Amino acid sequence: MYNIPILVIVFNRPDLAIGLKDLLAKIKPRLLYVAADGPRDGNDRDLMLCRETREVFSELPWDCEVKYLYSEKNKGCGLAVSTAIDWFFNNEEMGVILEDDCRPNLSFFTFVETLLTRYKDNPTIYSINGFNPNGIDKIKESYGYISYNLMWGWATWRRAWKEYSYNVETDDQIKTVLRKYFKSDFISRRSWLKHLQQVRAGKIDTWDYQWLYTGWKNNALHIIPKNNLVSNVGFREDGTHYSADDKYSKIEATELLFPLTFNDQFKISGVINSTITKERFGNYWLYFIKPILRKYLSI
Repeated sequence: MYNIPILVIVFNRPDLAIGLKDLLAKIKPRLLYVAADGPRDGNDRDLMLCRETREVFSELPWDCEVKYLYSEKNKGCGLAVSTAIDWFFNNEEMGVILEDDCRPNLSFFTFVETLLTRYKDNPTIYSINGFNPNGIDKIKESYGYISYNLMWGWATWRRAWKEYSYNVETDDQIKTVLRKYFKSDFISRRSWLKHLQQVRAGKIDTWDYQWLYTGWKNNALHIIPKNNLVSNVGFREDGTHYSADDKYSKIEATELLFPLTFNDQFKISGVINSTITKERFGNYWLYFIKPILRKYLSI
């Protein structure tokens, strides 16, 4: 039986909920939290699919305590997920967060359990990623550190999540944080200022940009495994952020070797972090013209 509490976040895809439940049956978590957003107004198909999705977790094939947070009305992607995580950490000191389309390799669970315990009192570390978009990295230890929480299968502590705010700060506050954290990387500063402005204006419905910002504000580190431990099977037309050509949808979950080689250097893994910044969160071509932009733009 798995002793770390797990939060499962679902919506209107019952087949994905079944797949995740079947995977969790292999580790038999002792305590499971299930959160579901409500159907969108006037959407009869949502009404049916949300009901079917919730029924998936009404009975489990192992002995497990289950707690439910089911919304009657649709909150949207940002508020639904953030309130679910709030609820989770109002009850637990640490835990694992899985959305319905995450498919971890079973070694993921041992990995996060070990590091949740090891670093529970280290205020610098904010999360443990299961996803590694590079597939595998050439690092000596079993994991490194980056500036980002990558969201697809992850774990954290109440002590870190309590710093989170769903509401976005003012432009001046954001600029101060980004300037301090990203220093001379003005492209990241401009890009993230724009993203956070769009969230504040309601043009982007999300919760995770605010979580990344929380980490930067507090000089946080996020653990990333040596190789990818979580695949995402949700890249299809009924997904909230669907993109048919997303290259990350093709990265398979692989097994992490044990025993772990611990990394207590607590420093950003430069090459890994730079690659993720360029390819996942930035416009890669801009890095080639950075000197020109710096010369002619006051950023």
